[in-house]
Amino acid sequence: MPRYSWEGRTVTGSLVRGDLEAPSREAVLESLRSQRITVTRVEEGPATGPDASADPSPSPRRHRPGESLRDKLFYIGVAAVFAVVGVGAAYVSPVLFYDCARQANGSVDCTVQRRMYGFIPLGDLHFSRILSVEVKSGVHSETMAERSRRLRIGGQESSWEALALGCADGTRWQSPESSWPLGQTPSDHRLGIQGLLDSDSPGTYRGWTGEKVTLIVALAFFIPAGLILLGLILRLVIPRSFVEEKLSALEAAAAARRR
Repeated sequence: MPRYSWEGRTVTGSLVRGDLEAPSREAVLESLRSQRITVTRVEEGPATGPDASADPSPSPRRHRPGESLRDKLFYIGVAAVFAVVGVGAAYVSPVLFYDCARQANGSVDCTVQRRMYGFIPLGDLHFSRILSVEVKSGVHSETMAERSRRLRIGGQESSWEALALGCADGTRWQSPESSWPLGQTPSDHRLGIQGLLDSDSPGTYRGWTGEKVTLIVALAFFIPAGLILLGLILRLVIPRSFVEEKLSALEAAAAARRR
């Protein structure tokens, strides 16, 4: 006769479990209902009696979705793809911090700090004896189809601005093109640095610029990667028995509300 392992809740809500020999699963449910036990799980085990095997093999453990190594590797791969895209976007267009000063000898020097997400350093750029500062602007190129679609919906051309510095040693530097700046605009930086060039006394200028589109894209890919990794970590930290007990309690509560 088959042997069934069962789990359920008493009328007081206590978790109980046990084994029962019965001809069928329905017979197990009927027997437990007569004892006023709300059944949450019934699984058939190895058969007992003269026809049962002398050395029955244990039934294989059933894995929860996402518990197998293959599922974990898949989730890790997806998280890695999201993380690479998010980090790549923040690396290509980092947040720029400008720290400029006019020295006592009249030289205007600037340090441009490049930071991913505004706090991961990518290296600093140093410019000495700046002679000129200007803002370059333009319009992003687009195909005929994109131009027709933009005109059809009444959109405007996508323009950009960039800050350009010229130094006494011939060094010239231009910031990345910015279409939707966060913080100060390239024009704001030009005014601040030009003020140092026009001044007759020492002074400082500090400002920063980030690209909203780049930051939004980076965070949109980086946050899902973090949530996937957090889920995997929780699976390793939280015992399976704890999860099953909570699920059983929820199922029992739902069954009690249905009655």
